[in-house]
Amino acid sequence: MTEPRIRIVCGAYGVGKSECAIALARAAASPVTLIDLDVVNPYFRSRQARQVLESEGITVIGNSLGIDSGVDIPAVSGAVAPALRDPTRTVVVDLGGDPVGSRVLRQFLPHIDANRTDVFYVVNRYRPANESVVSTMASLREIEDVVGMACTAFINNSHMLHETTCGHINAGRTLCREVATETGCPVAYTAGLQELLVACGALTDAPTETHFVEPQLYVSPVLREDWMNLRR
Repeated sequence: MTEPRIRIVCGAYGVGKSECAIALARAAASPVTLIDLDVVNPYFRSRQARQVLESEGITVIGNSLGIDSGVDIPAVSGAVAPALRDPTRTVVVDLGGDPVGSRVLRQFLPHIDANRTDVFYVVNRYRPANESVVSTMASLREIEDVVGMACTAFINNSHMLHETTCGHINAGRTLCREVATETGCPVAYTAGLQELLVACGALTDAPTETHFVEPQLYVSPVLREDWMNLRR
């Protein structure tokens, strides 16, 4: 049985951290706790999927007021520290975007066992902070500085919503591998919709790069309203 771990998900605004955090929580062996520490953005927060996640047996910790959507309230729950100290559960931590949103984690460092912790930096090649190696490295270093922990691995979550192709995903993988070379941290996952990742990996006549080496992390747009998922 895999040892329960703390899995911290960070990155720039809009790269898909919350969807990746939800996917990591769903993929983990139970018991699992998802901690949403995003206190700076009122939209697309993982705790908004509380009903779905709790129906799957995942414990969700949001803010201390129990408000999951629609407001920006910097109220951190007192349940966060005990959850981080619990060695019997896998704990996924969803941070807010950029250094501003990531800063809240620093107060909890005394409760985090670094020996059982992964710090994932999510990369979306099609967001401004991840357009190049230079911009991605700058964003990463700023977040590491305010969090007080170093990145241990990358998640390639490069996409263009409904227009995403295998080419988009592979362009993100190339960027992630270049940043991995700079940092010495591996690319832990290629993330995306399951049907697309399966289709890309099954292309027998495609270049070798299409066949994913990294484990696949299947995300689903549970944080997007139905009308947002309609093709235009």
